[in-house]
Amino acid sequence: MTKKMDEMETKNILDEKEESNIQKFFDGSNILITGGTGFLGKILINKLLTSCPGINIIYLLVRSKKNKSVDTRVDEIFDDPVFEILKRSSTKYSFHIKGIAGDCLKPALGLSIYDRKILLGKWPNTYTFTKAVAEDVIRTCSEQIPVGVFRPGIVISTYQDPVCGWIDNFYGPTGVIAGAGTGLLRTLRCNPKAVANMVPVDLCVNSMIAASWDIYERHNCRSTKSSGSIPVYNFCTTSENQLTWGEFTAKTTKYGLMYPTLTAIWYLCYSNTTNRVAHMISICFLHYLPALLIDILCLCLGKKPRLLNTYKKIHKFMNVIAYFSMRDWDFRIDNVEDLWNRMTNIDKQIFFFDMKQLDWDFFLQQYFRGIRRYLLKDPLETIPKALIKWNRLYWQHQCLKAIIYVIIFYIFWFFLKCLFGVLLA
Repeated sequence: MTKKMDEMETKNILDEKEESNIQKFFDGSNILITGGTGFLGKILINKLLTSCPGINIIYLLVRSKKNKSVDTRVDEIFDDPVFEILKRSSTKYSFHIKGIAGDCLKPALGLSIYDRKILLGKWPNTYTFTKAVAEDVIRTCSEQIPVGVFRPGIVISTYQDPVCGWIDNFYGPTGVIAGAGTGLLRTLRCNPKAVANMVPVDLCVNSMIAASWDIYERHNCRSTKSSGSIPVYNFCTTSENQLTWGEFTAKTTKYGLMYPTLTAIWYLCYSNTTNRVAHMISICFLHYLPALLIDILCLCLGKKPRLLNTYKKIHKFMNVIAYFSMRDWDFRIDNVEDLWNRMTNIDKQIFFFDMKQLDWDFFLQQYFRGIRRYLLKDPLETIPKALIKWNRLYWQHQCLKAIIYVIIFYIFWFFLKCLFGVLLA
């Protein structure tokens, strides 16, 4: 396993003499990225810097925060462990990164006059730039600007590039798995037979980069210029290699028991249900009731109650997931498959995104390890201690179940005894 991971981590340290069509497309280019401080944005930046060495400048649109300059925020991006391999392999990566202060919610992206001049080049403002674009459209007989739509599935951790299992947020399934792994989440509403359209973030980024090249090629191909259609790339699981929600929960439970965390407060034990009423009853008795009792105990001990608020956050993630996990979705992936088939072997190696070849078992194993390491801040070296704690939590869990069964049996026996007493009286 370690050998496989080492091979994967060094896979993207490329021989600069090798070049691909996609690499040529990005040679000498300047790129503006919005959302570069986010989860997917970090992987996109890392991939462009490691696999497209000919890129000139990557401009990052970053909001300035109180007591933090744009340059400071950009530097903090590269403090993330996901960039460790990049920093070891190249000391000049920072020369290709420039932070631009802005905000997507503000007019003209909140850019200063100086930064707008940098991005627009010889154009003094967006008005003259769009005018020039309009004139060029007329000059080329109303040919469309190269544009496409990229729609990924539910984006979760990295598969292998630049490291296995990297994740930096609790959104979507990640919050659910983290909640289950720490013993907080006990019930999940989903259809176990429905397809879980999850994709690794690194494969998603590779597909996005390849799609930008493909859009440019389509635009320059005379046979497609008159079609007037915008290419849509639905990047999700394939029918040949699908994962259901039932398989997802079973596999993550398996790896949760294999790699327990010291941050767990209870044993990992949760179930799936499609019934809304049964799910709400489980939430009341397995989530809110224990949380209420523990928070009351905390108040009595003079400590701050936190568990109820924690469950509110968990249920927020669960409600978002339920919309997708209770339905079967049908996405056409023709453009993505066609793109993969037309790529050269070098491009397929550098910008790998074939979901047919994804090893779900290995991926989900690394996904759980990544949640443990990067989100719960629990290094893998603590696994032996965690297993000891896990064994103790297991027996506490079994004892609690036995007590509950005894109480239920006693209540049932009491009512049965009363009923027979009334009938025999």
